[in-house]
Amino acid sequence: MEDELWSTALRQRLGLPRAEYKEHEYLQAATTCCNKKQTGATCGKELDNEGLHSTMCQSGGGVMLRHDHLARANAGLLKRWTGQQPLLEQRVPAWDRPRQRPRPGEDPLERAILDIEYTDGNERRWIDVSVRHPAAGTDADRARAARKPGEAARRAERTKHERYPGEQLTAFAVELPGRLGAEAKAWLKQQVRRLPSDTQTHELNRAYKALSCSVQSWMARQLRAASGLK
Repeated sequence: MEDELWSTALRQRLGLPRAEYKEHEYLQAATTCCNKKQTGATCGKELDNEGLHSTMCQSGGGVMLRHDHLARANAGLLKRWTGQQPLLEQRVPAWDRPRQRPRPGEDPLERAILDIEYTDGNERRWIDVSVRHPAAGTDADRARAARKPGEAARRAERTKHERYPGEQLTAFAVELPGRLGAEAKAWLKQQVRRLPSDTQTHELNRAYKALSCSVQSWMARQLRAASGLK
C-alpha cells in the first residue's frame, strides 16, 4: 500500500475521526463530499467523522472500483492455486429473472452477471463478491450488526443465495474494513487444502493479506476522494 493509503487505513482502523486527515490537518477538513456524479455535479452531502458516507457514496465510481478490485484479487488467487484463468463478469442465463417493475425503456429481464466463473473438477462454479459496511442499511440492520459481529456479511450471503440459488455459488462477502464472511473463509480454506501440505499455511495467510490490502486500499481511496484528496 502507498504511504498515504496505509496511514489513512490505519487511522480508520483505530477509529479516529476523519481518518483521511492527519491530526494537524483536521481543522481544515472538507465538510461536504467532493465526489462527482455522472452529470458532472458534485455530490455535496455532509461528510461524517466515521467515513460512512465516503465509503458508501455511489458518486465517483469508488464503490464499483472497490468491488471490481476485490473480484480480481480473488481471480488472482484462483489462478495462482489452480493454474486456470477464471472468467470475469460472466452471464449465467439460468439465473436470469424478469424485473418486477421495469422502468420505461428498461430491459424487462434482469440478467445474472456473476463476478467470477471457474471450474472445479468437471463442474462450473461461480463467485459473487460483496463489500458491506456494518453501519449501513436500516435501523434494524444496524442494530443486528451492533449486537453480533459478522452480521452484515451474513446478510450479504443470504441476499446472494436468494438471488442465485444452488450450491454452485460462493457468496464472497467482506465487511469494511476487512472482516471476511464465513462463506469466504470456508472457500479459501477449501482451496488451500488442495495444495501441498507444507505450503497451505503460507498460502492462506498470503490470501488474507492480499484481500485485506485490496479492500483497505480502496476504502482509503474512497475516504480521501470524498474529501477532495489525492
